[in-house]
Amino acid sequence: MIDLFISPSIKLRDYLKEHNLTPAIWLPHFIEFENIKIRTHKDNVILYVGALSANKGVEYLIKAFPLIKEQIQDVQLHVVGDGPEREKLEKLSKELKIENDVKFFGKIPHDKVVEAYNKAKIFVMPSIWMENGPFVLYEAMSAGKPIIASDRGGIVDLVRDKVNGFIVEPANSRDI
Repeated sequence: MIDLFISPSIKLRDYLKEHNLTPAIWLPHFIEFENIKIRTHKDNVILYVGALSANKGVEYLIKAFPLIKEQIQDVQLHVVGDGPEREKLEKLSKELKIENDVKFFGKIPHDKVVEAYNKAKIFVMPSIWMENGPFVLYEAMSAGKPIIASDRGGIVDLVRDKVNGFIVEPANSRDI
């Protein structure tokens, strides 16, 4: 017998209720972001941290990067993580002639990930699937980074559009 379903996102809680999996409550992680100051680095580094799989939407971030470069000449994109899409994403950056400004770091130790957050000006989470309570968002927000993230799942429980970041349409490079 299940007495209670506990969800880390409002979207999942609502999904559970819609499918008669009740009672269901939303219990967010115990991290307060209201008093964290936005901290950006002097370098124009856009950061992605996470798996390099199709559902993470990194290809849309890479396709957005030439549009970003039109506005900000000295910008770099740092991609931290590994996965089945890495080779495809590296090839895409070469096809778009941005490979000198897109750096793939692969999987790195957590202390180096923390350094990457600190060196970034902004963090981007371009997911195209229903993220629930993505840990990398908590990390980026704890580091005081403004966020650009897709309107998917529990992301919108954390990122408040035009308050601590920007919510963009999933799978939309121009919106990123």
